[in-house]
Amino acid sequence: MQVCIVEDDARLAELLQQALQEEGSTAIHLASGQNAASYIASYPFDIVVLDLMLPEISGVTVLKQMRQQRCQTPVLVLSASDTVPEMIRALDAGADDYMTKPFHLELFLARVRSVSRRGAIPRGTSLSVGPIQLQVSQHKALLQGEPLALTRREYMLLETLMRRPGHVVTRNQLADAVWGLAADVSKSNLDYHMHSLRTKLGPKCDGLIRTIRGTGYILNFEAEYA
Repeated sequence: MQVCIVEDDARLAELLQQALQEEGSTAIHLASGQNAASYIASYPFDIVVLDLMLPEISGVTVLKQMRQQRCQTPVLVLSASDTVPEMIRALDAGADDYMTKPFHLELFLARVRSVSRRGAIPRGTSLSVGPIQLQVSQHKALLQGEPLALTRREYMLLETLMRRPGHVVTRNQLADAVWGLAADVSKSNLDYHMHSLRTKLGPKCDGLIRTIRGTGYILNFEAEYA
């Protein structure tokens, strides 16, 4: 599984990461709620482990932002509060399960397995922007109805951008989505694959993918297409 842990307690986060990795999962740690929802929405995590008491913005706010962005990744909430109103607030905001601290590590792992089995609400089998359509279940790209020959990484770059039209996707987010969380991806490597993708899209899609200098890329869904 791909797990995102949003937790400001570094020691606890490290313990959870280690436990998950020993079970064969990949776990990434975010130390605050700031921009967490956007990051989670841009990467296909299997589950999010979310603390409620976070710096800058609360876990409940992160939850609401995720659901507003139509990100349906399952969420297991961790909280020191065992009050019924707090549990109801988190569940009503979009949490799938609620676990109070402290807890047994074995029970935590069992809850993660249970929540992840529910899976995300399907996000559709196709994506369309301008003349491009992705048949997601088949990993197939079409340009004006004709098959578009993309490498696996070119396809994943395009899908990541098409899932967030009109939003800037940073270089780090693209690298994580395409190469994996633990990969060390150089700027030139990412730029090479993005250039290759743009070349294959051709003049019909001129202006579709815009470079945001020093940050990343954005899918300009309002562009005029040939």
